[in-house]
Amino acid sequence: MIGVILGLCLARVLQSAPSHGFGLAASLTFVFLATGLSQLWYTSPLLTCLTLGVTVVHQYPYVNELLHDLDEIMAPLHVVFFGGIGAAFSPASLTLFAPVTVGYTIARAMGKAAGVRMGAVHSEAPDPIRRYLWPTLLPQTGISLGLIAVVGTHFPQLRDAVGAVMFASSAIYILVGFPLAHRALQNAHEASRPD
Repeated sequence: MIGVILGLCLARVLQSAPSHGFGLAASLTFVFLATGLSQLWYTSPLLTCLTLGVTVVHQYPYVNELLHDLDEIMAPLHVVFFGGIGAAFSPASLTLFAPVTVGYTIARAMGKAAGVRMGAVHSEAPDPIRRYLWPTLLPQTGISLGLIAVVGTHFPQLRDAVGAVMFASSAIYILVGFPLAHRALQNAHEASRPD
């Protein structure tokens, strides 16, 4: 409810925003407000902000321009956030949970492939989507890394195990997933081939 209410308010503010800069400032302000309120009322900051984003996407007609502007300022925030998460783990914990990481990495890829296949069949999607969509989803690991912070806050005894598995698998997906996604887009004729 926090995310929905703040999302509706942010969409209204964005519709009357006098400039792109004001829209960016308002967006970041609402994200910080959603995070603070969710911590104050003991709800999930991650889910609250996701709900806020979903609400804005469906209520604000110029959301693509907003997302383009946000992308330009998010890189430093990503470095601070994900760098802080990665700095908290030692190589020893990554090695200790390596077998679980391998199992989780394979299971996640298989789950995405099966989910895409079932969804594509159910929605009668074209064949390229059935065959090539799932590799493009592999590099999407932002939520997984965000969950490390949630687990560390609410279940400190599981922080090292979950963090090591999520962090290592995310690194694997980023290193392997982007080339696979690029190849899948080329095979689906959705990306231009280099000359």
